[in-house]
Amino acid sequence: MAKRKEPEKIEANLSYQQMETAIQKIDRRIADLESFDVDSVTDASETDEQKGFMMMFAGAVAGLRNPRAHKIIKDDPEMALEFIAFVSLLAKLVDKSSK
Repeated sequence: MAKRKEPEKIEANLSYQQMETAIQKIDRRIADLESFDVDSVTDASETDEQKGFMMMFAGAVAGLRNPRAHKIIKDDPEMALEFIAFVSLLAKLVDKSSK
């Protein structure tokens, strides 16, 4: 007979799954983009902005996705929504940069 998961573990797992799915979608979107035209970056400010966005995405993977991929972390629902909102912002930045 299979053990039933405790409700709090199920809730934590759902929050992780939502965030994981969102990050995976962004990752696939980036992979599907045609190569970035470096000639379109016109100045140091744009280069810095691009580097900043790359660091934000790397931080989302390292700080949000990876720890939850290796162990159950109980995020409260409000924090999980904040994570998902951050990942949503990253998705919008990817879409904006690909136009």
